[in-house]
Amino acid sequence: STSYFFKYVLASRGWAVLSLNPTGSGSYGRAHAHGIRGRWGEHDLPEQMAAIDALISDGIADPKRLAVAGYSYGGFMTSWTIGHTDRFKAAVVGAPVVDQISFLGTSDIGLWFPAWELNAEFPRDRAALAKFSPLSYVENVATPTLVVHGEADDRCPIGQGEQYFASLVACGKVPAEFVRYPGGSHLFIVNGRPSHRVDFNARIVDWVTRFTAD
Repeated sequence: STSYFFKYVLASRGWAVLSLNPTGSGSYGRAHAHGIRGRWGEHDLPEQMAAIDALISDGIADPKRLAVAGYSYGGFMTSWTIGHTDRFKAAVVGAPVVDQISFLGTSDIGLWFPAWELNAEFPRDRAALAKFSPLSYVENVATPTLVVHGEADDRCPIGQGEQYFASLVACGKVPAEFVRYPGGSHLFIVNGRPSHRVDFNARIVDWVTRFTAD
């Protein structure tokens, strides 16, 4: 692979990087992959926090200098995480879905996705869609947050990132920045302009380093 993701850059700078295959990810069969249907965030966040606690217990992770970052579903999980815990000193939210209602009909995966993944349909299940929207918990965020998004993202449209950043600013509780990459698709971090990919990685390293410094 020619991809060089931010986790490799962080590791090269001395960071201990935890990259999980939690429930909902591939490689462990159908039941594992479908294990978060109707339970986005609720099921996988406890798994991920347990893994972090194990690293802390083993002396690998410093509980006072934790950072969290993710892209696509990882962006959802990052925004979900910081809306439910204040244990992280820095967060990077990449190309997220933060509002399941405004997401409807704006993505290249159409209207079927929330019904399949969340067992919720609009307008009948408006409350369930809001429940699984990190935007519903943005007032709880106590973590400095960088939001990054490609302008030409058809999978998770840039409006999702814009909404989250604007909401963080409106709440006025934490430092927040928003970076948009002109012409960047959902996969710009893999096959986009080299200058964008370098910038993306550098901004993540700079952000987490700034807010986790002693």
